[in-house]
Order: sequence, then C-alpha cells, then structure tokens
Amino acid sequence: MNLRRLVITGPIGSGKSTVSKLLEGFGALRVDLDLLSREVLDTEDGLRFVKRNWPQVVANSAIDRSALGRLVFNDPSQLRQLEEFVHPLVVAEFEAKFAKAPDLVVEVSVPFAISIDNGFVLLIDTPKEMRVDRLVGRGMVAEDVEARLRSQRPRQDWLYLADAALSNNQTEDQLIRDVEIFWVWWRGL
Repeated sequence: MNLRRLVITGPIGSGKSTVSKLLEGFGALRVDLDLLSREVLDTEDGLRFVKRNWPQVVANSAIDRSALGRLVFNDPSQLRQLEEFVHPLVVAEFEAKFAKAPDLVVEVSVPFAISIDNGFVLLIDTPKEMRVDRLVGRGMVAEDVEARLRSQRPRQDWLYLADAALSNNQTEDQLIRDVEIFWVWWRGL
C-alpha cells in the first residue's frame, strides 16, 4: 500500500485516461479531476458563474460544454477566468474526499494550475500527431483540437514537471505491459 499520490498527466489526447484506467484495473483508486471539475460546474454556484460570464452557453439551466470550450480555449484570459473559479473548488473537493486514500491515482489535465500534495508525477508522453489523430477520431473538430493544443504548454514544460515519463507511442499490448511494470515498481516504493 502506497500513501503517496500518483499523478497521471499529459497534454490532451496523450492517453492519461487509458493509463489511469489500466492502473485502476491493477487495484488503484482512480480519481479524475476533470470529472470533479464538471461536478463543480454542475452546482448552482457553477451554473451561476458560467451564466454570469458566458450566458450564451447556458440554456435551460444546462451548460453547453462544447460551446464553453470553444470560447475559453480560444481566449487565454477567458480560460484563466474559468480556471480561477474551478480549480480551487476542485482541489477542496478532492482533499475532502480523498485526503487519506491509499494507492491513489489522480488524473490531472492541468498540473501547472492544480498541484497535488505528496504527488509523484507520471507524464504520459505521446507525439503530437498521434494525439491529434486520437482527438479527431473521437469526433473533435480540427479547429477545436488546434485551439486546445495551443492553450497547452510545450513538451519541455511537461517533461520538466514530471518525476517520470511513460511513452505512449506503442501498441496497446506494450502499453499494458509498461503500465503493469510501472505499477509493480510503484507499489514497491
């Protein structure tokens, strides 16, 4: 049992969720901070905040997340405004629910803005071309993909932040083996 938090991160389309789900299958407790972010926005306070700042993306008390994404990922100041509201609430919710959880894997899309105490950062490192193909394959429009990629830091910043990196430019079987090897190593710390 490891009480240190394993933070899985990487740019959009890198395979964070795939690796986190594999680790969950090996026995880790998985927490996706993107899901916590959605929960924060789904509260009355979150809806009020979005409606006050981007009324055009709210209809029938529901947020059109695609429309909100198109707005904020094309304007760094709007993205920062949204993150300054959401991130502190996400961290507070995370700490309230998972402060003492062992074998915790935390999937974090924005590690430069959200810091996880006592975290070992594992970067999922994937070439940009593969990430773009994955995102387009999931149905994202090319211009939305480019806007999100532009909003993220360059590769060297991700590498600098990481305690270790796992390459995700391989077959699914090789990725599974590499994640399992990493998990065995991690559990032995």
